[in-house]
Amino acid sequence: MVTKSLKRWTKKRSPAGKVEGNFSFYFDVVNQYWAGGASEQRAAPLNRICTLARKMGVSAVLIEDALDRKEVQREIELLRKNSSTGGTVTAVAISFLRALPSAEQAERPPDDVNMIGQVVVLTYPAPNGPKSYVFDAIMRVPARWEQGQEVSLVNRCVPKAQTFQRTAGGRRYNVAGAYYCQENGVSRGNVQAALRIAIRSIEGSSSVADDKLSKAVRNKSIVDVIAKTLKNRGYGSNFYVIDKNVDDVWTAICSFIESGNPPLLVVSGRGNQDRIIPILGYTINTDEWHPGGSMPQSKDQASFFSSSQWIDHVIIHDTELGPYFCMSRAWLAQELGRGPKSRIKPRLVIAPIWTKQVNVSPVYAEQLAGASLGFWVRRIAQVNAGTGRWWDYLSQNGSHAVLRTTLISCKREFPCTFCF
Repeated sequence: MVTKSLKRWTKKRSPAGKVEGNFSFYFDVVNQYWAGGASEQRAAPLNRICTLARKMGVSAVLIEDALDRKEVQREIELLRKNSSTGGTVTAVAISFLRALPSAEQAERPPDDVNMIGQVVVLTYPAPNGPKSYVFDAIMRVPARWEQGQEVSLVNRCVPKAQTFQRTAGGRRYNVAGAYYCQENGVSRGNVQAALRIAIRSIEGSSSVADDKLSKAVRNKSIVDVIAKTLKNRGYGSNFYVIDKNVDDVWTAICSFIESGNPPLLVVSGRGNQDRIIPILGYTINTDEWHPGGSMPQSKDQASFFSSSQWIDHVIIHDTELGPYFCMSRAWLAQELGRGPKSRIKPRLVIAPIWTKQVNVSPVYAEQLAGASLGFWVRRIAQVNAGTGRWWDYLSQNGSHAVLRTTLISCKREFPCTFCF
């Protein structure tokens, strides 16, 4: 048995620093701490994170060494085992703050809203020179600070935002936001990165180690990897093959977001190579024209509206480009309409769930609920059993009811036919 000798890696400490005042993210942050410079394509996630921080009112950036973090140490060992090149490795934590703590605040707990987020950039030796990537990042749900409160940058919904603890300048902050990480092409590909994002979106601080995910990926389809990983974490999964009916796909995606279960969109790109896109939430633009959810319905149409008809974008994390992008329903419809000519073909929706399986799709459940609601409203109206102004409104405007489909857990004493 031949034992592979590991190349020597030297850990280089990054000096603490502070960037504030009139500064440039491009030159003073990304160019300084990204091995390939701010213009490198791989730097897209860090550039995206800096752009979000600017929109959210950042006024100072703290730079600290992150080599002593246990997760970083494990990642370095995993990278080294898969590397044939020796050299220097660094890890730097970049914290984005709305305000630095003053001397008077030194003895008080920090104001959590001041931390916008924190990103750890890991740089390792590679055959063509040192490479950097976003090892992990926590970013607050995008909002700006106005008159003593946070105001969302857009009308968005991110049900799976978790509270993460991060330390900066020796002070601990609680950050309500989403987790992000970038693929590095060595120990972490798209599958590993996307599953880390999805699982941490559900569980918070816990995670699946990259080395275990790498073993799971070998010689297996992307569907098998996702299903096995979720099962090992105690989750079930539902699979929805995407056909030409964009309405059903969109309704299913939105229903799982409403339920707090961030679904995974599987797309096929060049060479039929599958990629996973985690979906964390949705946005609602009240100025957008939604004729499907506003115009009167004909007699042969359903007697209700789906709330998904008002949702125009979902929020995604792209493991190559960065966090908090918006994917439009129009894009999904356009790519499905192109058929074989599509450059990026949406193929599958996979929803992690906390029960073993849901045997009825959200689309069918919504249709059944709409039909049942219409039936019982008519029956109750016939016997004059309903009272109150809201009953009067429902009985007179039943055809304009809007349904929001949500998955709920069932107690053992009340078993649900749909879940078991």
